[in-house]
Amino acid sequence: MNVGDVIPILILVTCVLPAALSGPLSVHATLSNTPPSSCDNGVGLAVVNAVGVVISGHNITNCLYGVYIANSSHVTVRDLFVSDNVVAVVVVNSQDISIVDTVAVRSLTGVEIVNSSVTIYNSTVESNMDGVVVLASPNFTMHGTIVAYNTVGLRAYNTSGGLVYGNAFINNVQQVALENSVLQWNSTYYGNYWSDYKGV
Repeated sequence: MNVGDVIPILILVTCVLPAALSGPLSVHATLSNTPPSSCDNGVGLAVVNAVGVVISGHNITNCLYGVYIANSSHVTVRDLFVSDNVVAVVVVNSQDISIVDTVAVRSLTGVEIVNSSVTIYNSTVESNMDGVVVLASPNFTMHGTIVAYNTVGLRAYNTSGGLVYGNAFINNVQQVALENSVLQWNSTYYGNYWSDYKGV
């Protein structure tokens, strides 16, 4: 190993509640520039059953899941570079998740959101098979994000009510694929940039 090598990391935050307790257990943690460990179990960084976690300042590469968030709330993913994974960032059954200033590149899927409330902003999702995949997540918002050079920029299944505005969709083979989904494509003032827009 040499100085400057990127090594996949594993940080697992798990809070298991005894059956007698009700409600989620709060875990407030900041995972920033933590020394890396191996990616042997296929996950670079995982947050499971947690509340109030901030993940920042990591390079995560060559994992099954670069970042895996499940059954959690109030989690912020900030300033990450996640590349060459099967799925760069996946969020499942979670609420109030923010993905900010994060780069998800060269993976089969850049960001995958399943049954979750997620906001993606000021991020880059580039050179993936699927850029952003949203499944059954009506409280999905994406703004200020570059979605470029993916096979499909944004793919949504069974999602109605998501808000997508102020983004740049650049040279994706297919910009958007919707299946049983209706998304709102502008806010009061902002739409999206489409590299293949030909005018009215």
